[in-house]
Parts: sequence; structure tokens; C-alpha cells
Amino acid sequence: MSEELDLNLLREILLTHGTSGDEKLVVELLKGKLAPYVTSFNTDAMGNLTAYRKGTTKAGTRLMFSAHIDEIGLMVKHIESSGFLRVLPIGGIDPRTLVCQEFIVLGSEPIRGVIGTKPIHIQKAEDKKGETKLDDCLIDTGLTKEELEAKGVSIGTPVVRVGHLKELGPLLSSKSMDNRICVFALVSFLMQLEQCPHDLYCVFCTQEEVGLRGIRNAAAAIRPNIGINFDVGLAGDTPGTPEHEARLKLGEGTAIKLLDATSFSHRGLFEKMKGIALRNAIPFQIDACTSGGTDAAGMQYLSLVNCIVGGVSLPLRYMHSPVETVHRKDVAGTINLMKAIASDTSLKDLLT
Repeated sequence: MSEELDLNLLREILLTHGTSGDEKLVVELLKGKLAPYVTSFNTDAMGNLTAYRKGTTKAGTRLMFSAHIDEIGLMVKHIESSGFLRVLPIGGIDPRTLVCQEFIVLGSEPIRGVIGTKPIHIQKAEDKKGETKLDDCLIDTGLTKEELEAKGVSIGTPVVRVGHLKELGPLLSSKSMDNRICVFALVSFLMQLEQCPHDLYCVFCTQEEVGLRGIRNAAAAIRPNIGINFDVGLAGDTPGTPEHEARLKLGEGTAIKLLDATSFSHRGLFEKMKGIALRNAIPFQIDACTSGGTDAAGMQYLSLVNCIVGGVSLPLRYMHSPVETVHRKDVAGTINLMKAIASDTSLKDLLT
């Protein structure tokens, strides 16, 4: 199976701005890329994009793949008289990852800014002891309050990190790998998919990072028989991380999810996915943890839809940071697993 990745496509998906609640640019990008490969599109009130591919036989079922498109970020909460911007978090932000970083304030035109730090030359002992707080992270754009307001900046204006896709040997590193790397995998899968026996609904979900919001509407509207969510999973193969806290490792295959803090995969689907991976010589790991949560939970019980649910976790280092990092082989393996699952006619046996 193929391990080639289109890095130009990945870069475009990674660097298209789309914090939770403001994913429209990502939706428009995906519609343009996927139009030749799907039967139809649908968008709903939450902004979810569903790409539908009609099944080629009557032996299939209603199969739903999902991946969230929103990225974590910031939102303007106050403009100081000096022009500095105070911000609120969109999603789970660790303030330590914001210091000495570049940002884009999404006013009526993009505005570059930075969050700086007090020079070490004038720091006092208490400066070096305290934890970094979001209230200490003010964005400096070099503009006055009046200039910012003239450029459309106000309370609620989204702010995103400046991103760059970096190749680190076999690894790929960037902001917003969570979860644009799985969005990339889902797009690549649809572009490569030749035939699918199932009626296939690929849902690019909104607002996962702020409470699994978008998936509930999508699942309720589609009412799939089987739903599989694709998201990143915590890799613990770095110095200082105990193996029992994050067992996934980069380069050892994508991970089939059994358990997290919000969902428990259907045991039959879990075993079925393992069997499909083994038959197709696709390396995989098992993701079982009691922390974090994904849209699998939104599909499984928050939407009140009676469907069989499972998940796939693409191993990721440095989650919710500007240098989220994955392994090329794991990305390729995720795409190959998508293709193998979608072409398997025995999925319908799970419903009997």
C-alpha cells in the first residue's frame, strides 16, 4: 500500500485558519479539493461539512468517518489603550506555549503580532518562579488601539498561531496537526478511493476543541449504522514521559482506539478493525487511556444516535503546541486503514 504523502496539500490544510466556531475557510478549501471525488456535499447549522459517496453495492451499510477541522487558538477580549491585545483561549491552551511566538490577528485583514517576554536582564527572582498565566500573554502588533479598530479588530476577533510545516527526517511538525493531519488523511483517502460498497459519509466536524459540539448535529442528521472517528492520540515516546501515561509511539503504526475518558469503542468493531489491519499488513497500536476525549463520544452518546462507534488515533507528540509532530508512516498507515475498512463488506455483519 502507498506511503507517499502530498505535502503541498498537507501544508495547505494545516495553514488554513480555522479556530473553533470559525472554520468556514477550511470548509471552503475542502469543498474545492474534494468536488471531483464525492457524490454530494452538505453543510449544517454547526458548520460541519459532510462529503457523501454513494455505495457501489446493496451489500453495504451507512458508514460514517469523521475528523474535526477546528484548531485551538485565541480570541481578543480587550484592546489596551496602548494597543496591546488581551486574549481568551479557544480550546485547551497551555500559556507556556504562547510566549515568544508569532500570531495572526484575523481582523478585516490579517495582522501580524507577537507575544514577548521580559528580558532576562531585568527579571527579578519572582519573575523566574511563577507559572505563565494567560493574563500575562499580551499580543503586540505594533499598532495603536485606533489603528487596530480601523482594521476590524474588536472583542471576539480570532487569533491563530503563525505556522510552518517542518520536515524532521521521517517526522512532520507544525501547528494544528491536531486535527488537520487526520483531515488530510481523510481527504487523501477520498481522493484515492476507487470503489466503496457502503454509503459513505465523511464528516469534517466543527467545534471539537470546545466540547465535541459539531459532531452531535452531524451524527443526528446522518444516523449512521457504523461510525469511526479519526483524531490524534498522545504519544509518550519522549524523555520525561512515563510509558504508562502515554503508550503510543511514533513510527509504530496508527492506533485503534478502545477507550478514552469520554467513550468506549464497540468491542465487535474494535476487533473487526484489528482483523482488517492484520489482513492488510497495516501496522497498528492499541489506544486505551483514561484521559482526553474525541468526537467518538459525540457520535456514541451525545447525539442520541443508535450506532456502533469506534475510533482511530494517529500518534502525535507535543499536543496543543506550535510544534505538534507526527511520523509519515503513521499518516500513510491511517490512510491505508481507512481504505481497507471502507472496502470491507463484512462490516454489515456487526449489525446482526
